[in-house]
Amino acid sequence: MGKILGTVLVLLSMVSAALAERFDVLAEPRENFDAAARDIVAHLEKRLNITFATVPLTDFERLGDRGVSNDGLYASSQARPLLISVQYAFCDVSSLFDTGLYPEKKPQCNRTRLRRLIAHETGHHKVALVVREHAPHGWLKTLAEEKYRLSSLSEQLAVNMISEGTAMYLEYALEEVRPEPWSDESLSVTLGRVALTAPNVLQQYYTIGGYSVIKPVLDVSVEKGLACNATNPLEIPMMSEGLDISAALVYRKRMLDCVRQ
Repeated sequence: MGKILGTVLVLLSMVSAALAERFDVLAEPRENFDAAARDIVAHLEKRLNITFATVPLTDFERLGDRGVSNDGLYASSQARPLLISVQYAFCDVSSLFDTGLYPEKKPQCNRTRLRRLIAHETGHHKVALVVREHAPHGWLKTLAEEKYRLSSLSEQLAVNMISEGTAMYLEYALEEVRPEPWSDESLSVTLGRVALTAPNVLQQYYTIGGYSVIKPVLDVSVEKGLACNATNPLEIPMMSEGLDISAALVYRKRMLDCVRQ
């Protein structure tokens, strides 16, 4: 009797798995977005003279449940690390490859927005690949791990300036958009404790600030620049007045020397 019951349970489990796969409404969108990611990676490899050891697979999540306000997230430890907000799952994916807008019922799902979103998260994937190859136990190791484990605000700012700056660089390169980076004067500042608590201030320094620091280095060579970043820590000291952002300018000069060797 026990053997029969065991057999029945196994069969029920197999049927349940088969039904779940059969009625997985996100299966086709995943395949479509995977194809878009491959297309985008191919464009970036050709445009920037870089290589990707792997192309990140995509999945869909309610990112708000993770406390994420953005439409995309890179989760390095997952089998499908490129997470896209589930609201985009049923867009007309043909627009990822052709010109035109998605159906009017989802006007936010436009071609440029989604391609840049995928390119941005693919930039995080490229950083993780470089870190695993050149410095898996180095200062950027958190970018290739399941969760960020950053001990201080200084470390948080430094790591995210490299990660987000690179992601912005690849995002802009895809559509051949080159926004004006911040001037050196804008980076020669100390972020006071009041500014650090203001909404979006740190995010601006992660993204545009990071892009402004890393762009001249990656313009010389993306592959060599990322390898230099992975093996040379950026240290942004916390002074009595706040975080000394000007340290990033000194770091950029060191990285330019590194990439030109």
